[in-house]
Amino acid sequence: MSDSSDSVVEAIRCLVRVAEIFGDLASWLRQIEGATRVMQPCSMTTLRRREDEVIEYGIGDGVGIDWYADVEFTNGRALSFGLELSWDGGEWRVVPGIRITHRAGQDDLFDLADRYAVDDVDMCNSLLGAARELASLRDEALELFRSWSG
Repeated sequence: MSDSSDSVVEAIRCLVRVAEIFGDLASWLRQIEGATRVMQPCSMTTLRRREDEVIEYGIGDGVGIDWYADVEFTNGRALSFGLELSWDGGEWRVVPGIRITHRAGQDDLFDLADRYAVDDVDMCNSLLGAARELASLRDEALELFRSWSG
């Protein structure tokens, strides 16, 4: 295999590992008492990031992949683990999040930092690091979710 083929294989392997981490999160969410529905979507799209940091989807030369593991409960609230990967303008951006959804909207349970990378190796490291961080916070996130009164 050429160096470029090796690089492509490693990037795909990285994306697969993130999908596996989200599969594990979804399996864990299914075991939570009171869960009524668990979803584990992954979507891919083209995108363009404007100067004001607004992202327009379905247009542009950039690309994005989003992974989610969401659980809805009988009380109408939901807990969501999300990871967004985007490339635009020569820069990779990784955005992790753990959110609670309720009747009044959404709130972040943690202040998780966005990560940036300029090459595929850094992107994979940042992406896997963020996915592992989300998985490591699952118990604490559930505890915060259960005690949330906002």
